[in-house]
Amino acid sequence: MTISPVRLNSTYSGNLPQQQNSLKCGTAKSNVSFGGIATFAKNKSAWIFNKIDAGDFFVEFLIVDSLSMITPRTLVGLSRDHDKTGKWNLKAGAEEALRECLSGPSMFLIPMAVLQVVKTFNPASKMNYNSLDLFTDKMYKINDEASSSEMLKDSKQIRKVLADKLFDDAFGKHDLTDRADLKKKFNELINKATEVKDRPIIQTKEYKQALAEFENHVALINNSNKKAPPVNSKTLKLTEQGLSASDLFSDFRHYSMDIIEKIGKKVSGTDFKSTVKNTLDVLKKNRSNVKLATGLAGFMAIGAFLIYLPKLCQVSKTSPAMESAKRAQEEAGKKGGANENS
Repeated sequence: MTISPVRLNSTYSGNLPQQQNSLKCGTAKSNVSFGGIATFAKNKSAWIFNKIDAGDFFVEFLIVDSLSMITPRTLVGLSRDHDKTGKWNLKAGAEEALRECLSGPSMFLIPMAVLQVVKTFNPASKMNYNSLDLFTDKMYKINDEASSSEMLKDSKQIRKVLADKLFDDAFGKHDLTDRADLKKKFNELINKATEVKDRPIIQTKEYKQALAEFENHVALINNSNKKAPPVNSKTLKLTEQGLSASDLFSDFRHYSMDIIEKIGKKVSGTDFKSTVKNTLDVLKKNRSNVKLATGLAGFMAIGAFLIYLPKLCQVSKTSPAMESAKRAQEEAGKKGGANENS
């Protein structure tokens, strides 16, 4: 007896669609969508983390520190010996909360306070060493090219010339169609760094807006380059490692408010170029030393604060840890120690 090939083919052709349908059904069942409380929790958590990401770094730190350190340790303090006394340990909870609230933010606030005091008198000391070298080298060239002492006395004019030199160094090799317009806009936007007001820790709305405009313009220039696409559109090739548009914006502000303002007051006499050069040398060395001293001062201030912190957070003469130890000793005495009958 022979098997008909037609019958064989019809059997397989009938089975294959059934297998495909079963696979599709399995895929549909595995794709489970969350709803109800799970969806609500997911949306709320996404909203919280988006808010954290949109905030300042210090605000981000406070939120993360509250969730990961302050709240858990405060709860641990409140529950200390709860199984023995049946009461919440308010003293231990208060000490834990106070210590965590002071220790975490102090790591930022103390150095910021030290830096702010120094920056009030020497803003350029906040710049990193590469940026300080970069700006000072540009000032050397501006001084050499100055046709008169009057030009160096005008800080506004110096800032414009400095901005043009920064543009030429950063984008000189770029193949740009509207170079003149892009350069003019670059000069206007970076000079806004010296015009808008800013706060020590949390940036003002005006400063953020001016910074965003400058960063977007730098990205526009880099993306307009016909030779090669940039790796990072908001980075300028002004240093070996590259300098971000944000850092350049703040560095321009600090250097202008410090070095450039002081240069204008030192210009005098016929040999003004030598005077300016010597002043630049002294200011550069001084700001580098101040930067190092500021770092050491901030480190020592944190150390001194942390040493004093336990006394500052103690809410009573006897610490909760000592009270727990005494309570454990009393319980051991009631039950009978190892040397009870000796």
